[in-house]
Amino acid sequence: MQYDVYIIEIYVIIIGIDIVITYKYKDMNERYYFIDYLKAFAVISVIFTHSYFANTIRENFIISYFVNMAVPIFMLITGFNYANSYLKKGISDILQMYNFKLLAKKNFRLALPFTVILIIEYLCHFKDLAKYNFIGNFFTGGIGRGNYYFPVMLQIIAIFPLLYLGLQKIGKNFIYFILIISVAFEIFCAGICMKNGFYRLISIRYFLYVCLGAWLAISAKISNNKLLVSFFIGLNAITLFMYNSDAITYPFTHWKHTNIIFAFYIFPIFAYIFYNYSSFKFDNIFGKILSVIGKASWHIFLVQMFLYGALNEWNCFEKFQTSTDSIITVLLCIFVGIIFYCAEDFLRKITKQLCLKSCK
Repeated sequence: MQYDVYIIEIYVIIIGIDIVITYKYKDMNERYYFIDYLKAFAVISVIFTHSYFANTIRENFIISYFVNMAVPIFMLITGFNYANSYLKKGISDILQMYNFKLLAKKNFRLALPFTVILIIEYLCHFKDLAKYNFIGNFFTGGIGRGNYYFPVMLQIIAIFPLLYLGLQKIGKNFIYFILIISVAFEIFCAGICMKNGFYRLISIRYFLYVCLGAWLAISAKISNNKLLVSFFIGLNAITLFMYNSDAITYPFTHWKHTNIIFAFYIFPIFAYIFYNYSSFKFDNIFGKILSVIGKASWHIFLVQMFLYGALNEWNCFEKFQTSTDSIITVLLCIFVGIIFYCAEDFLRKITKQLCLKSCK
């Protein structure tokens, strides 16, 4: 009987997604579809990673080599998209990059849906919100799994023009510089035994991924030999870090399952997909679903953040232990996240109207 309920829920969610696609997908302009597909894979992986079931199989092959790569994929995409945006708009001057309207637009896209979720958390009386005031919770990501991502992204938006300028002026040597800075940062954090709660809010740990994504967008094609060497270095690193003693992980003691060394593994995969499948499109309902999930990934991420936050606040997280529970959770977050995404245009218009009224 329980499984019958699950099957019915799955059908309802799939039908709902199909309805949303009919509404939203018809206006889609030409784009890199592989980015949407990767974002869809990444956000589904994030939801699954945060489930109780995933915690019980943390050392599983699929978790280590694929699912754990979700946030690095998002960071590669961030660098790639931001660099492409500059290229398309012909922006190369630092003053243009720090144009107020340009930065405000990027921040607003993230901040509006996040603020909605944060307000809902307050309405639900999440007790852990009492640690900070509203502004404090805004800049620390509120409550829920993966809540560090929002403040980290705010930092990356602010620093990206400098990273992009470094890549433009210095070239690939700037990536080596960022690698050195990143390793030095990890050594420093390990040396002072920095608390995880503070470490996770610092964006430096993702600079290498962002720079690699941007470099892919602005550079000539990287040779297959270099990509293969990088891939095997990263593959061996993951094997050592995930299946051997913790001593091998030094200085990556805080976030060992997605540390910067794994960039050697996931970047070649990302580059290979870009070079060979950048214009590939699934011209069917499956492709449309993936594309919509990819475009709605931020909203889906926020929904899962709230859901897992609620389960923790209400002390019932451990009740959802099975793989079936995880699948239902993923589907639920996708469905609600897409609805949230489709409502964004309406919410943005309302917010703009309120801002205009307040300025008069």
